[in-house]
Amino acid sequence: MPLSFKESICRVRRMPKDSAVLAGRAELLAPGDRDLVEAVLVNGQSVSNLARIMGLTPRAVRSKIRRLSQYLISRRFLDAVRAIPYLPPGEAILARLHFCSCLTQAQLCGRLRVSPHNLRRRLDRVTAQIATINKIRLAAQWEPQSGNWRGDGSVEDQ
Repeated sequence: MPLSFKESICRVRRMPKDSAVLAGRAELLAPGDRDLVEAVLVNGQSVSNLARIMGLTPRAVRSKIRRLSQYLISRRFLDAVRAIPYLPPGEAILARLHFCSCLTQAQLCGRLRVSPHNLRRRLDRVTAQIATINKIRLAAQWEPQSGNWRGDGSVEDQ
């Protein structure tokens, strides 16, 4: 018997099957993307029904879900999500808008009313802060005595 679309995506992408984890990650996406991920991957709604409601083909909806599911497990997304609580408020908002909601630099310039140059400088600073926080987090998981990493090696630990 073939797997459901949700089970297939979770298996192929090695995503967590827990609906609470998926819903938590989806909560950080842009509203339209969040609704789509929650409908299909959390609530298990039919892709064909959603396609009919959205006025798209089922193939387009499946493609978008695959793209979003890949992003939800990407290193870029997970590192940004883990770093946001440790960033200053202004940088946290920028990180959430750029790395989680996937707004382009042009959209961010319009929304934040800053020049492209100023935005790139701020994004470079936020990216460096996220990388530093990730290095600190990884260093805290290293156990030098045994030469092993703490945790079970799952996506949540990485």
